[in-house]
Amino acid sequence: MSIWLMLKPKTKAKRLFLEQVAPVWRAKGLLRQSDCLPNRQAMRAAFIATVLSRDTQSVLSDLRGLSFSQLKFDSATQAGLYSLNQLMTEQPSAKAWLMIHQSELRHIEASWSLDTSVEGISSAYDYALCCGIHLESSNVPSSNAAWVDEIRSVILRNSEDKDISLLWTHSATNNESSPTGTQDNICREMRTKPLHLTVVCGTVGSRKDGVVKNVVDLVKEDTHWIQILPATPSDVSSALETAVKEYDSLLSSNAEARVRIRGILLCPDTCGARDVLKAVHRLSSNESTKQLVHCVRIGCVVTCVDTRAVFMDGGRMTVPGLLEMLSEGWTNYILSTGPPKSQQVAATKFGVKMEDVEALLHSVNPKLSQLPAPEGHVDRGHVLEALLDEEAFNRPGLKRARLLSYPSLNTTLGNPRMHAVTLRFARPVERVRFTNHLKAIFANLKPWPFYGNLYSITGQIGFTGEPDKIYDVLHLTLNGISRISVNTDDSDLSRKRKANKPFWLTGILAAPPTTSKESDEWLSNQFANWLRKSAPQQEAIRPPLRLSDLSKADLEKIHEKYHLHPLPAGWYYTGSYYVNMNGDKSFQHPNFDAFVQEYLEGENTKIAARNARIVNHPIPDLFSEP
Repeated sequence: MSIWLMLKPKTKAKRLFLEQVAPVWRAKGLLRQSDCLPNRQAMRAAFIATVLSRDTQSVLSDLRGLSFSQLKFDSATQAGLYSLNQLMTEQPSAKAWLMIHQSELRHIEASWSLDTSVEGISSAYDYALCCGIHLESSNVPSSNAAWVDEIRSVILRNSEDKDISLLWTHSATNNESSPTGTQDNICREMRTKPLHLTVVCGTVGSRKDGVVKNVVDLVKEDTHWIQILPATPSDVSSALETAVKEYDSLLSSNAEARVRIRGILLCPDTCGARDVLKAVHRLSSNESTKQLVHCVRIGCVVTCVDTRAVFMDGGRMTVPGLLEMLSEGWTNYILSTGPPKSQQVAATKFGVKMEDVEALLHSVNPKLSQLPAPEGHVDRGHVLEALLDEEAFNRPGLKRARLLSYPSLNTTLGNPRMHAVTLRFARPVERVRFTNHLKAIFANLKPWPFYGNLYSITGQIGFTGEPDKIYDVLHLTLNGISRISVNTDDSDLSRKRKANKPFWLTGILAAPPTTSKESDEWLSNQFANWLRKSAPQQEAIRPPLRLSDLSKADLEKIHEKYHLHPLPAGWYYTGSYYVNMNGDKSFQHPNFDAFVQEYLEGENTKIAARNARIVNHPIPDLFSEP
């Protein structure tokens, strides 16, 4: 009978055994050295005992179903790890203990991360789908077992292992109802040829919309783009559904054509890959759309960042959503959309040095690569190649990072959100007023709580006195970009003239973390009131003029007008003052009070006429119907 003794390295127990017990056992012939490997059960027990050194009970539950074949050690590594000589008399090699320690950390990290309950996640399938994980098989499993095994495999996999198939080909795990024939047709075609998405996200002022337009314009040869442009985060699911159906239609009509069909998704507001996967999950929870989950796959995610617009609140806080988007596993590249190197500034408008901004972005995710896209222009071959990568988002390390970080990202509370408000109107504004109010936005930013601060304005407006022109507006508060240019699109201008409300502006304002109807209405009113200040202003009703309202200048004006007026009997004017026969002297006309009263009556008549004109011809509100 053989007894295998396992000792943890660098412990007091091992030291005592080697110094006191081992020599005695060796002298009595009880301790023998052999070149043979222990049996499989002993090796498995040694591995589990090492991992459980911290008495982590949740790790034990993870390992109960772990078979030795899953460890995937080659024969040379097994010999180095578990030779009898090393296990019983010496410390195993550094490589061996490093691998054991990494496995231990993977178990502990997974147990800690997955111990958090997440709202809306009720099964392993839900969790995998929200993290972009899929099975190698194209068949939909009938239970959660396959998904549990896949999640365990991703979490415990060595980063050097080859990745499995990257298709999203699984739907809900129950088989209570069967999909419709149309959905079957879509999925049968797309399981082997899904729609690959390039997801472009970014914060306020990142010019991510320009990146999307630039990519679509540059990559045209043998490529058909399906542009997915949801207006709000809640529209992402419906936009994906529409895109998949368009993709199916294109596949049917271009069956013989060699045209590559790609999708590009512009994330609204501060949405990122996590929000896109949530939208996919919402599709899976709907009986009529759950089979469409098979048909779309994220290929690459890029986060657009202008380093001048990273900080807000006086440089004390980053823009909401930015750090979450840059978290490991949720994006592939940072796309630097700031100015070219020749025009870069030394610090942000809040005084934060650019070196500090770069250091912050690097510290959030040191593994993240940074690609140049000055002013949102993607014109370099290697940048385009990276954005068109269909496998970047599904690398093993990124999948594991998403699985472990998803609970913590969903429990982060308290950060403000950026809320977009779109206003449509039919009346022009005054150019001078509008430009002055744009310039004053940055100076009027409020400190925390800064709800209602305006960080971006885009849209099309008209100016008074220029009825045949429409102007495009772009104003980014944090990076100082402010542009007003004439819209030269003749077709667009003609369409706008016929529209009931041809002008529109979209403002992005800081809002409370929790969405509510009251807060959204308050923000809409804030933006509308700000814009009303740029419209032609209604003149105020003036009150009647009183004697006490007259200034010294007004009195001098009256004197100048009436100083040569005929004098009463007995009064004379010397050219400097008035004097009568009794020797009384005055510097004002003897009838000056009557002249003042006459002046007041004349002015009040004018004021009454003006007030009547204002009342009878009010200036309509900017947002009223034309």
